[in-house]
Amino acid sequence: KAVVSTQSTGVHNALFNSCISGVISSIPVVIISNPLDVVCTRMYNQDLGAYYKSNRECIEKLYQREGWRGFYKGAFVNYCRTVPHMVCTLLLWDHFKRNSINLSLTLQPKSNEFDFEGFGDSHKDIITKFGLDFDDDEGRG
Repeated sequence: KAVVSTQSTGVHNALFNSCISGVISSIPVVIISNPLDVVCTRMYNQDLGAYYKSNRECIEKLYQREGWRGFYKGAFVNYCRTVPHMVCTLLLWDHFKRNSINLSLTLQPKSNEFDFEGFGDSHKDIITKFGLDFDDDEGRG
């Protein structure tokens, strides 16, 4: 993404950068994950141990029958599913990264005291049950 963003600047380019980066970064994701997905799908869709006894046997039989291309069945569909996910992830990352400074300045820590008004005596049961005592100042530095 850093390579793509060095070529352009501006607010409107955040969408372009995320789209291009998502399209490019989805390729290795699919190359690495699709063979695992194919093996998992084949193991899951068979009757209990009917054809494959283990993952290794599944990989061996798949390679013997279909070659390395068998591991990439459905890769295009997987790619089409992964690209929007990557684009949304990168857009959200940019949004939160851009707004994190503003967010940290607006959030102020609140008091550590608990306000139990309006709860009646039900809070006392909870405090007693869990051994909590907010009025006790022993052991506090």
